[in-house]
Amino acid sequence: ILEPPEVAIVTGTGGGSRYGGTSAYNAGEVWHLLSERMDVPVSLVDMSSVQYADLDRYNTMVLAGGSFDDLPEEAVTNWVQSGGTLIGVEDAVEWPIEHGLVDLEERELDVDSLVQDQSYADLPDAYGAQGIGGSIFETHLDPTHPVAYGYGETVPVFRVGTGFYDPSDEPGASVGTYDAETPRLSGYLSDEQAEQAKG
Repeated sequence: ILEPPEVAIVTGTGGGSRYGGTSAYNAGEVWHLLSERMDVPVSLVDMSSVQYADLDRYNTMVLAGGSFDDLPEEAVTNWVQSGGTLIGVEDAVEWPIEHGLVDLEERELDVDSLVQDQSYADLPDAYGAQGIGGSIFETHLDPTHPVAYGYGETVPVFRVGTGFYDPSDEPGASVGTYDAETPRLSGYLSDEQAEQAKG
């Protein structure tokens, strides 16, 4: 029997750093998906309150993008080690990697070396050409994985951003991977980023 999700979305700026904190846009997007479209109750927990909150009320915590430098490591790590599920969205996936909760290797692309021969006037376009502002990728799923329940073996996935990671060596940890030959279905993707995305 599956436990119903008890979800906490971490919001706010934590210690009040001027530019840090969560992405209100991403947190709102996750809240709307879960609460409004899927009718899953969600609690919004300010980052500065996480260390004082009763995390045992939740079985799922979402870091929905942004900077989580002020997220209390001990409280979240203990909660995960006690069976909690931590979900990192976009750049928030870095937090569990940096704190040893998951072992993933980022595929590094040295963009500076790709643009080093460009003139000063062409640099903005050269850097911009390596970005992913929104493309659709073909993703191969493990249809036996509970997260992929109800999907076929392939699914188109919209993504923004250039953070690519090697699949986990942990059995059952990778729900899906991008196509190994031609990951891009639609949208702009540089040849260098296409190589990063494969598999």
